[in-house]
Amino acid sequence: MTSTARAPRPTPRRPVQVEAPPTRSHLRVVQPPKRRNVSGAYRPAIVVVVIVVVFGALMASATLHGMLASGQADINNIQAETRQASGQLERERLELAHLRSPQRIAKAAESMGMVPSDTQHWVSAATGDESVVVRDQTPPASSDPDSDSPSTNDPQASELAGPTFGEAQ
Repeated sequence: MTSTARAPRPTPRRPVQVEAPPTRSHLRVVQPPKRRNVSGAYRPAIVVVVIVVVFGALMASATLHGMLASGQADINNIQAETRQASGQLERERLELAHLRSPQRIAKAAESMGMVPSDTQHWVSAATGDESVVVRDQTPPASSDPDSDSPSTNDPQASELAGPTFGEAQ
């Protein structure tokens, strides 16, 4: 594996002559800038700024929380007033319904000395100012004394009253 033949010898190269750069006397070499240590000179200032920012954020949070709590107290007071007013409204509606009841009005009229009329007179819009007897106070001949249907003896009253429940037109 070894051969007696030799490899050709490389030709020597001529040394390359480097020209010297022109001299610039006004320029000089400076040292690279030194790296400043942040943990050194500015550390107290950064700590103070962070503390002030955190304190300010906590104060703002406490102020907003106080405003929300105050607003919620106002809302609770208004809701309590609304519930109270709603209860009062319901009591007044119940009282109004009682005062409007026909039975109470009839009793109050009797206690003032009023007596029921023998006949009821209504003014008809179709006939002008003529009063029409709609119903006699005398109970009808039917067996139901609580019936409010018009008297069947008066044809005008039956005509004005219209059909009763269950009757065809």
